Amino acid sequence: MTRHHVVCISLDSFPDAMIHSANTTDWYNTSLFTTTLQSKIKEVADFFGATNIVPHQKNTSTNGDLTQIDVPTLPMILGSSYGSVLNEHYGVYGSQLAYYALVGNGSYGGLLLQTPNTDNTGFLYINYSGWIIDSIKAQNHSTQYRPFIVIAGE
Repeated sequence: MTRHHVVCISLDSFPDAMIHSANTTDWYNTSLFTTTLQSKIKEVADFFGATNIVPHQKNTSTNGDLTQIDVPTLPMILGSSYGSVLNEHYGVYGSQLAYYALVGNGSYGGLLLQTPNTDNTGFLYINYSGWIIDSIKAQNHSTQYRPFIVIAGE
């Protein structure tokens, strides 16, 4: 990106929404992404201005597959990938997104990630204490989420 830009993530969680009705880890086919998040883009665009929102590459191998709104990945939060977390817990310290690097344990709400969990039945989640957990199942699970967008000036 050649323009000044900011990655914005909601301080507060959005209301609970179903992740998906099937047992899958294809984030972009979950009902939370295809229906719930897409319905929020107008609300976000009205707040920031539609022309200021920069579409960004989805976390897929298809080049040019863009989205305007999404939830973070594990590398976005931690600054690197820890590979498979294997049901272990990692503290979110020194993270890439400044908000998570500055707050202490318990200072922020939970955060759903689009990174698949280790048994491929759902997605990773950062709990209220700042630990990455492996327990959010995709099948018929409702959770809070905090999307991010990228905004840029001229």
